[in-house]
Amino acid sequence: MAFYGIDLHTDSFVSARMDLQVGISINKTSIKITKHYLQDASFQQFKDSLTKEDYVIIEACSNAFWFYDQIIGLVKECYILDVNKYNANNKKTDKIDGKKLAKKLAYYVITNGDSDDLPLVYVPPKAIRELRALFTTYRLNKKTTTQFKCRIHSIFTENGFDISKKQISNPKNRAKLLEMPINDIWKSQLKILFAQMDAVEQETEKIKQMIYELGYRLFNDEITLLLSIKGFSPLTAIALMSDVIDINRFPSVKKFCAYLRTAPKVHSSNEKTVIGSTNKFSRTLTCTLMSQSVEHFAKSGDHLGAFYERVKKGKKAGVYRMALIRKTLVCAYYMLKRNKLFYWTDENLYNDKLREFRNTVNPKSTKKTTKKTAA
Repeated sequence: MAFYGIDLHTDSFVSARMDLQVGISINKTSIKITKHYLQDASFQQFKDSLTKEDYVIIEACSNAFWFYDQIIGLVKECYILDVNKYNANNKKTDKIDGKKLAKKLAYYVITNGDSDDLPLVYVPPKAIRELRALFTTYRLNKKTTTQFKCRIHSIFTENGFDISKKQISNPKNRAKLLEMPINDIWKSQLKILFAQMDAVEQETEKIKQMIYELGYRLFNDEITLLLSIKGFSPLTAIALMSDVIDINRFPSVKKFCAYLRTAPKVHSSNEKTVIGSTNKFSRTLTCTLMSQSVEHFAKSGDHLGAFYERVKKGKKAGVYRMALIRKTLVCAYYMLKRNKLFYWTDENLYNDKLREFRNTVNPKSTKKTTKKTAA
């Protein structure tokens, strides 16, 4: 007995065959993918391989009925799938959800399925969950601080003062800003907003310190490597490792980049392949932080600099910036895999960053920075 899934086109089709045989464990059953053409001997070979014990399902299309007529006498049953209804099945109740999950789980276990059959979420250790939770609160506080700055800036603008957000960000300027000739209603709001912003910024620094200390305990070796890339701060390095956890989880750099939301979606049908936008269904923390350091990555080495100048031509800013982030992550992947520093490491900058990070997490330490040979 065999089960066939047919993806049918005007001149060809892709067959996914799963065999079930008596006496062989279903867990050892594999699915064989084969492409056939409709107008040559390969279609006849496909028909010759069918038996009266087989089941076939075809996606509905313009020549689905013709295909059905060609094979219905050769198999036990042939079905045509209503693709529109299948994709637009919006019925959602707890009962339906439960049934779908149970069926998918059974198929996944019986056929020894992969991530295409049932995409699963990796369960990180508790310490990693705590680290990710700290990053969530950190980002929330940073967003709140930005909102305070925008509101303060708008108050000055409404009163005819041209104040930059950099002036608002500098704590030394705030006393001078409050002395500006603004009436008491506006000034009262400014005092409240500045006080709230100060409090949030202080708490944000505490959270950042906690992130540094926990990241140092969990990923000291990995952070030491990643800091050799110009543009990687300790915060970015810890964020990357909190997403990745273990580089050996990823058998290829493509899966690594896809997990970090930097790989494009690929739509392929028959002979046509379309490269789309980046996949949104993945971890976002690392990509968000790295997007703030794109200009530094472009200056971190000859290879990345030349790549950046090449991809900038004729492309939108978001596209070439994402391309450089992905290229930098490729470097990070192989650095972590091979346990080597960045090839174009700036030794002085690297040692300064490493010293500052270690002094932050362990001020009393007198341990000298250990230099590693660049990859």
